[in-house]
Amino acid sequence: MEYPAWQTPPFSRIELREYDTEVVVLDTGSGNTLALDPIAAAVLSWLSQGPQNHDRLMAQISHSFDIPADDSLRSYLESLLDSLQQQNLIQPTSE
Repeated sequence: MEYPAWQTPPFSRIELREYDTEVVVLDTGSGNTLALDPIAAAVLSWLSQGPQNHDRLMAQISHSFDIPADDSLRSYLESLLDSLQQQNLIQPTSE
């Protein structure tokens, strides 16, 4: 299966604030907030630095959180990316 690369929208105004075991995302443009687990927060942070493809995100998560890059992680990542897209926090790249 081929996956798109992802990025934060070009003019997004996202702030990440860490509290104990979760991170709160504040979209200063819309005023929306969302609580994220540490992996989701890391993915959003990486995407805010530039476009990333699915395989690169899998590798970064596996390395950073010392978890296997298996079907379970792939399923989690697909669900996470879908959720972040529904919240208008990320979008597929136009490449």
